[in-house]
Amino acid sequence: MGGVESRQKLGERVTAARKKLQEDSKMQSELTTALRANSSSTLNFVLDRMEAAFDRFSPFLERSLLVAWSADSERCKGFALKACKKVLSAPIKQSEYDWFKQYVMPSSIWMQKTKDDRFMYEELMTVVKKQSLDIVQTMDSVFNHLQTHPKWQQLMAIEHRTVVDRQDHKQVGLLKDDGIQRIADEKDDELRLFVDSDLAITDLATTAQAIDHEFQTYIESVMGHYGTFRTGPLKKVERCLSKLENDYADCAYPKSAKLLDLVRCSVTFNTLEQLLLGYDALMADFDRSQNYIKLARVKNGFLDKTYDGGYRDVKVNVIFQSAINPQIKMICEVQLVLSQYLLEKKRIHKLYNIAREEMYFQMVVKSDDKLQLKEALNAGKQVVLSYDKKFMYKCAMESDMHLLAMESRDMCAVVDIKQKKEIFTAPKNRSASKHTVHWLRIKEQKYLAVQLKQNEITMFKVVTERSGGTLNFLPFKIAKKDASRSSDKEKANPKFVEDSTYKITVDGKISHIDFDHTFEHVLLVIDDEILQIRQMSNVQKVQTNIKLREKMGHTSYRSIQLSANGRFCALAGGLRKSHFWIIDFEAQNPDEQQQDFQSEYLMDTFAPCFINSDTQFISVCDGEGRMEIWDLKTKKSVKTLQIETKATISSSASTHNVLAIGSVDDKTLRLYDVRSWECFYSKDFNFDGNSLDLTNDLKYVTFSGEGGDRCVVLKIQ
Repeated sequence: MGGVESRQKLGERVTAARKKLQEDSKMQSELTTALRANSSSTLNFVLDRMEAAFDRFSPFLERSLLVAWSADSERCKGFALKACKKVLSAPIKQSEYDWFKQYVMPSSIWMQKTKDDRFMYEELMTVVKKQSLDIVQTMDSVFNHLQTHPKWQQLMAIEHRTVVDRQDHKQVGLLKDDGIQRIADEKDDELRLFVDSDLAITDLATTAQAIDHEFQTYIESVMGHYGTFRTGPLKKVERCLSKLENDYADCAYPKSAKLLDLVRCSVTFNTLEQLLLGYDALMADFDRSQNYIKLARVKNGFLDKTYDGGYRDVKVNVIFQSAINPQIKMICEVQLVLSQYLLEKKRIHKLYNIAREEMYFQMVVKSDDKLQLKEALNAGKQVVLSYDKKFMYKCAMESDMHLLAMESRDMCAVVDIKQKKEIFTAPKNRSASKHTVHWLRIKEQKYLAVQLKQNEITMFKVVTERSGGTLNFLPFKIAKKDASRSSDKEKANPKFVEDSTYKITVDGKISHIDFDHTFEHVLLVIDDEILQIRQMSNVQKVQTNIKLREKMGHTSYRSIQLSANGRFCALAGGLRKSHFWIIDFEAQNPDEQQQDFQSEYLMDTFAPCFINSDTQFISVCDGEGRMEIWDLKTKKSVKTLQIETKATISSSASTHNVLAIGSVDDKTLRLYDVRSWECFYSKDFNFDGNSLDLTNDLKYVTFSGEGGDRCVVLKIQ
């Protein structure tokens, strides 16, 4: 259903919006001051007219709206949100939605603050999330009903298949021109980026334009008898660029080869029987039309029963060859959709278009000042814990629910930081490893993963008592009830229910565990020498099994990290070992899969950390307060840092241009701006910090360890 725009375009919009906001603020102040001094009746008239415009969904000029806001922000907030709720409620009328998109959405009113210190865009997102929840529940009801259908098992028999998943595959032959391939080994990143994005996307778009009409005509002739055929628009080049930046950033050159849906169409079916007949007809056509259409990939969105997020379809990617110009081939996409889903998809797509603007609004209003950290919880002073000893390993925040997971030697606990109350505990065997608690979101469902036994990972589903169901999250967050409006008495503590679907049991001891950022894969190190990758969709099956060249040493510090995209894993050498390892899961040559990085600066290697969770740079630390930054592409050290106390750096985490490190001997948490490597925050606590966690949204940093207060949560503002 679309996605975020390219970074360049988003940055340009943010810059323009900030400039406009400054100009609008000046205009607001001057006009409102003048009206108050000369004609208060005119000011009231502005308010009346704006309220009438919102009631009738009629055009208006933005200056009047902003003056109305300055005159009475609460009244303005009331009629603006009332209109938004009406526009976005089912059935969504196209004329009202167009009015909202043209006149209301572009306004600077969303960057204004209300009397309860919330931005108006936050109020808008609350409306969007509430409306979206109803649609998701309807889609889930359709899915539940389908499972009772006599043909359900036939639908389940359509398996995921991948034959070809790149446009530069030899069966397709796109992006193979010398002008593109000559740059494959170019060290100039800017030049590679230009060719891989601008030039390659232009090449694909040109091919798409040439083959589109013929592809649409052919698929309609095959599928039009089984359902309603709809031509899809060619994917915009801006959207292609966004996909490269956000979905395919770490794929092999040229990344643009992963774009498989520039040319697309859909076929809508009224019944499951029709969909299955249409699918069979398309599969049969591959055998009859060997020269013109071949199977590339099948993705059956109905297979994952744990998905609570709504929309599902069957996507079939095909290699289509032009009959008019046989030298032209391209992977295109056919979507097979049930009509019950199509209606809800159209409704939620309008809401999604608004919801994905949240990042834009956040960037516009974000201050350029240095980040400020404020203590949100001191576990030692403010919480009564079942476990009263003085040692904590990893503690991690879940930002959406304001929950803190805490891990000690023999207990895992969850604390609600707003109530400052322990709400869940699970006993942990002392033979289990350290630093194993993780908050996950699998198909929009929240989970807590923790190692309670030495050979077992347990997954707890987060369930709300008030709603009677699971907490579901779309790409934009939906709460069962607007939490900001609920009193403490209304809130029920979430429950943690063990989900056996995701339980992992191994032969041996699980030494380390980590997840990629999309929670599609889990990484395990078993008995310090066997590294495994498993897909979360089937955790019992080992996808990758690697015997490490060097057995990992024992340490109280975190020793591994999986990159955000799951391609690389960093392994620390440990005490008195000045080297570390990078495992490349996409390496074609097995001899290049385990790469040894030897430092001439560090005495030990602790706490490896991918900078910004990306795969360009990685930091490694030692026991003498030293930190070294490596470029993974060139395999060279590019920067060294030394903290003044020369204390052991035991932990690290990085996101959004921030690198956080924690040290043991001086009990200090430090935060660096990785753009300048300036240390902008440093504070010592009364415990030896051997673990820290930085939330991916940069809302919280958690520092924990031995003695004193054991764990402190800081809110980043």
